[in-house]
Amino acid sequence: MAALGSLAAVLSILNMTIPFPLVPFLKFDFAEIPDILAFLLLGPTAGLFTTAIHALFLYFVVPPFSPVGPIMKFAAVISMMLGLWLGSILFGFMKRFSSSLGSRLFIVSVFTFGASSRVIIMSLLTFLLYYLLMPDMYLPLARELLGRLGMQFQSDISVALVVVLFTGVFNLLHVIMGLSSALVVLRALTRVPQIATNGFWIYSRNRKSIS
Repeated sequence: MAALGSLAAVLSILNMTIPFPLVPFLKFDFAEIPDILAFLLLGPTAGLFTTAIHALFLYFVVPPFSPVGPIMKFAAVISMMLGLWLGSILFGFMKRFSSSLGSRLFIVSVFTFGASSRVIIMSLLTFLLYYLLMPDMYLPLARELLGRLGMQFQSDISVALVVVLFTGVFNLLHVIMGLSSALVVLRALTRVPQIATNGFWIYSRNRKSIS
């Protein structure tokens, strides 16, 4: 957990990100991949611990300092993990009625719940942040950036709702990127004879190989 949390911190320091074209201050962050790996390899507690280390580094080490950014990052990753966990529980429940369910359906289940949970929770938090909690800070910036895309708005709530829409798309794509990358690492680990992959949390939930 400490190693993966530190890896996430190092990737944050290296600023390994890709800006989201529609809203450039949203960035696809490769530092989330170790957080997801901790969850898949060691379980929800490890995922929470690693993500907390990641968030603390964003607070105290990675410039520039922002009180909101690390909280939103933590909420985004934890909301995704919550969905992944719920998806694994649902799959286990479904398996009681049909033992023929395969690993592909397991991946579909956890991805669907992980993506849905992150999109819904982060959309709500974004609306609260932009329209209710800090409109004077964030709405002018959002209006300016969206104006560069040729969008003009008559009301603040219109700006907030469009940002929420773009944020939802961003978070969906981020889940696809992060989970796909983590699964590539898992498949690579299954090819290392010295590693007991059956002990990984994700395998204990599925009881079948992902590859």
